[in-house]
Amino acid sequence: MFSALKHEPQRISVVAHSSAALAALRRLADAGLATIAAFTPSDAMHVLGRQQGWNREAAELGARILATEERNARAARTAVTPEQLCERTYEYVLRETGRILLATALAIDPGIEARSGHWGLLGDRLIEAVVAGENLSGLVRSTFGLAQPLIAIGAPVGAYYPEVARRLGTSLSIPEHARCATRSAPWPGSLRRALPCSSTSRPSGCFVCTIRPAFLISRSGGGDRTCAAGFARTGAGCRAAGRRR
Repeated sequence: MFSALKHEPQRISVVAHSSAALAALRRLADAGLATIAAFTPSDAMHVLGRQQGWNREAAELGARILATEERNARAARTAVTPEQLCERTYEYVLRETGRILLATALAIDPGIEARSGHWGLLGDRLIEAVVAGENLSGLVRSTFGLAQPLIAIGAPVGAYYPEVARRLGTSLSIPEHARCATRSAPWPGSLRRALPCSSTSRPSGCFVCTIRPAFLISRSGGGDRTCAAGFARTGAGCRAAGRRR
């Protein structure tokens, strides 16, 4: 897979011809040996002129490619314009961000979570109305949103989060160096790095611990699961600490 990569960009379908090849490509990306590029919310804002700093021409070309692929997938006669595609992207990001923020807040306090992605008939209608910036009913007054300020960080937050905060009925704070980070949180908290980790026993009595993208071997005689789990946690912690640097 690595030998198939070139200095110039290539379509993933040209490089990875199977699910196994795609998985190998993602492992290379995890290791920092390859970069997987795609159309992003920041690209959409560059096309619409609501964000600057990157290459607008590249963003427009990406939007045209995505619009063409959508036309082909739907067997439509014509493709939407890049601007139409980006307006849809903008609205989708607003609504999905609002859903995630509300679901996270409700899961923390009062500890309520959706069941199979649903909040019941009234709950679903209410949340959809809130994240869309619409009224639930012309006869019933409802107020639903965040009770804490929203702190947003990441490159495109200046283009998206003012409207997110307005729809959720809360205030917004964007730190000075927000563009250097890539997360958002409805209140101050810690940023965490998660690494997939697994431990598999071997007939020889040792455990093979896999911490993507590396493999570590814990030789725990007698099949000591506790020792292997501790080894995996320590290894994952060291690798996550190294990535933060």
